[in-house]
This record gives sequence, structure tokens and C-alpha cells, in this order.
Amino acid sequence: MDTVWGMMLLAALGGVQADPADTLPVHDGEASTVLQQVVGNTLIGIDTQLQAFRARYQADGSVRREQGGRIDQGQWWIDDQGLVCQRWRRFDHGDTNCYRWGTGDERIVYYDRAGRLRAHARLAQGNPYGL
Repeated sequence: MDTVWGMMLLAALGGVQADPADTLPVHDGEASTVLQQVVGNTLIGIDTQLQAFRARYQADGSVRREQGGRIDQGQWWIDDQGLVCQRWRRFDHGDTNCYRWGTGDERIVYYDRAGRLRAHARLAQGNPYGL
């Protein structure tokens, strides 16, 4: 994705807010509820480093993500703390990253284990980008 698309997405998502007071509420045990909305659909987002991405989570635990013109595959699951974890083949050096997801205003936000905001995304129905 190019910089222009990323900036347009950032504007559409209302910017990436780093102030915790401006973030959406997160409730324990919410991961499975959020995933009911996400699975089979596409997340279109931007992370706190202004990298635009698209991700599609499947019911079988697989996930595909496009970022920076590259596509990768991985696995997702909910850990024993209720966080959504994902591991990519190539992205993030193959490391496992886990996030608490918050929802509101038709968007989803990702927080890391320390509670820091990591990404904003909106939900697109189905698979409009062929992921």
C-alpha cells in the first residue's frame, strides 16, 4: 500500500491516537465477542507506525495480512488471558504477538500486553480485497 492510501486510511479512521484517555474501552473476555464480528470479514487498518494493513481472520485459525504490498499468512488464537494472539510466517520475524482488542464506532483497536495502543482498524464485510 502506498503512502497516499495510508494517509487516506488514517484520516478515515480518525487518526491514530496515542493518548490512553482517547482510546476505546476494553473489557476482559471480549476477544471472543469481537472475533465473532471479525472472522470471515476483513480488517482495514493502520498501526501506530503509520503502516496500513488489511487482515482476514478465518474460523479455522488462519489469517492473511497485506501490508506494504506484501502478503503473509499466519495463525491466530485466543490465549489463556483472553488476548488475541497471532504468529506470521514472515511478518514480525515470525514472533507471536498478542493483543487485547477494543471495539466502538464500527472500529477495532489493538492494545499490546502493556496496554499501549498498537493499531486502529475498521471492518469490511466479506473479502473485498481477495485475501
